Amino acid sequence: MTDEARDPGLQALFRSAPDLPEDAAFIDSLRLRMKRQGRLRMANRLIVGGLLVAAAFSLQNALFPMSSALLSPLLDIQGLAGKVVAPINSPAGLLSVVLLGVRALHRRVTRG
Repeated sequence: MTDEARDPGLQALFRSAPDLPEDAAFIDSLRLRMKRQGRLRMANRLIVGGLLVAAAFSLQNALFPMSSALLSPLLDIQGLAGKVVAPINSPAGLLSVVLLGVRALHRRVTRG
């Protein structure tokens, strides 16, 4: 490529760009900064993970009564009819059916 074929605006842009120091001290400072950021990121992840585990253990005792309440039968139906409606004869079953209906409606509306 000849000098006449080069873009003069691009050449001026490269000439006006600041030169980066290429010495070892600059590169070492970048490496140290990246290592420090990596250690900080890892420490943050460990702290957040520990907090989530602590929250899970503390919430576990509160969630047991709620799970038993969600699984309690709504109606006392005996015989074949009770076996047929057993999957939705609880607050959890009704909640799942309602959420599936909302999801189906949302898909129908958004896909148009």
